[in-house]
Amino acid sequence: MNKTSKIVLSLFTIILMIAGVVVFFKTNTYNVNFYNDGTLVETIETRKNKTITAIEQPEKEGYVFIGWYTNDGEVFDFDKNITENTNLYARWATIVLD
Repeated sequence: MNKTSKIVLSLFTIILMIAGVVVFFKTNTYNVNFYNDGTLVETIETRKNKTITAIEQPEKEGYVFIGWYTNDGEVFDFDKNITENTNLYARWATIVLD
């Protein structure tokens, strides 16, 4: 094998290794989307099987924020590992004044 062939083979090997690393990290990354009143307010990208920290609590006049909820209407557990793309929705309770 001549010198040019060795260089080409080495470059091809490096490119394949880089592509493999990119594919590995991209396929093991998920988005957690935070919605408030139907509007996307923030997205956190995280690695598979990692936890996230809640974003700053939103404010809404006349309401109190009661938490982030999943598509199924369950309170989201921020101690749970992320294993898929996830949408979270702000839930509100009306402030009642006597």
